[in-house]
Amino acid sequence: MARERLYLFDTTLRDGAQTNGVDFTLVDKLSIMRMLDELGVGADEAIAFEDSPNGVTAAKAAGLICVAVPNPITATLALDDADLVLESLADVPLAELLERF
Repeated sequence: MARERLYLFDTTLRDGAQTNGVDFTLVDKLSIMRMLDELGVGADEAIAFEDSPNGVTAAKAAGLICVAVPNPITATLALDDADLVLESLADVPLAELLERF
């Protein structure tokens, strides 16, 4: 029986601190694309989970579907560019999320 694999990886390019004004450069976007390539996954097959406007912007700039799940600090910030905004990852089962996109 063949099993499908779901790969999760962290693309954090800094120490994880909320840093206003951090822009993803072409080099940063290429880094994300290289990681996807190493996994054998196209941008159209990947979903980024982000909690901040900067993360959403970077994910969309890299051509990824983006699900925003704000934390208490970013909950009041605009995440309108995300493809979907959830209050919690528990809101939508992973299988349903994968079917949506």
